[in-house]
Amino acid sequence: GLVNMAGAFTFSFALVLILFTNSELLTSNFMYFTVGLYYHLIRPTRVLKIFTLCFVGNMMGAVILFSLLRFSNVMTPDMLQMLDHTVQVKIHDYSFQNILVRAIFANFFINIALVIAMQIDDVLAKIFVMMFGVTIFAFMGYEHVVYNACLFIASAIYQTDAFNMLHMTKNIIGALLGNYIGGGLIIGLFYAYLNDHGQFKAIKKENKKNQCIICDR
Repeated sequence: GLVNMAGAFTFSFALVLILFTNSELLTSNFMYFTVGLYYHLIRPTRVLKIFTLCFVGNMMGAVILFSLLRFSNVMTPDMLQMLDHTVQVKIHDYSFQNILVRAIFANFFINIALVIAMQIDDVLAKIFVMMFGVTIFAFMGYEHVVYNACLFIASAIYQTDAFNMLHMTKNIIGALLGNYIGGGLIIGLFYAYLNDHGQFKAIKKENKKNQCIICDR
């Protein structure tokens, strides 16, 4: 338990680094762009393009990282054994429904932490709240689509015994759907609905007008 908590706490620094460097996080974009879709501030095709680019960009980063590590001894035999065990559990021991529910919880905690952090001005308090949400999801072992995909890439590069493309695809699909439900629908859509006071009506009308002009052309 202490080891898992230490690992989860360390992992939580990732969200802080991502946000303060203005980098792209797919699971937080699920929330942000669902809000944008609700208020008709962005086109669905544009959202899908952004989601795809975020995912592909993260995967390219994982390929580069683990390809470099492959030429070093950073990954010890114990680490490779843990990698093999973790991948084995995620793709063989978890059913699709289990992955889906775990993924919903994962992105719920990530995005609820972001919602709270956005209302805080103090930097240290903001960091604490963001790390708190991620620590919960990491400690509980919930499913994060980007994290899982990076693990699978590592498994492929190091050619672990657990590598299985079919089962990995099942995990990615379940985690992707669950993450979007947890962050995009339960948090993003819900809070967009609660805070809809007609503040974007003028923008909605303008967007519809522009769409009509494009259709006429």
